[in-house]
Amino acid sequence: MIFGSERDSKILLHIGRELLQDIVEQEVLFYKVDLENTRENIYGEAVDRGYWSPLRLTCLIKRGDPTWSYQDYGPDLNRNSSFAFYKQDLVNFGVKPESGDIIEWHKNYYLIDNTIENQYFLGKDPWYRLDDGSQAPMNDGVDKTDKFGWSVSIICNTHLTRVSNLQITKQW
Repeated sequence: MIFGSERDSKILLHIGRELLQDIVEQEVLFYKVDLENTRENIYGEAVDRGYWSPLRLTCLIKRGDPTWSYQDYGPDLNRNSSFAFYKQDLVNFGVKPESGDIIEWHKNYYLIDNTIENQYFLGKDPWYRLDDGSQAPMNDGVDKTDKFGWSVSIICNTHLTRVSNLQITKQW
């Protein structure tokens, strides 16, 4: 491959980070569930979730429109939003977003429902190669295709949740 090497991806990652951190400047706090300090009931449901100290991360945010539902106890605000992070930033912090983690933005708390990781540089996933045996190996017998392409981002789909459901305490 001519394009899409590790060098090419580092240049684009640097430019993208600069754009995200210096121009867009959307910062959120990311709370990772602490599984060791989370209690479960007899059904395996989390009763009291514990969270690690929050990480400050930059991201792109796609905010959904607010909707209202009316129940016996009065109106309730709902909002679905998505937060897109550079995967390499998350790797640098040693964190992987999962269902149940929390993102705080504008003093609102968003519970992660699912994550999507399907944006690849040049459309190539360096960790996947279909091996049908028909291709001859490289000269030294090592396949070099894992040096091209990379996973660009992780998108977290979330919904607005109440802080009273979370057991997150601020100490400032």
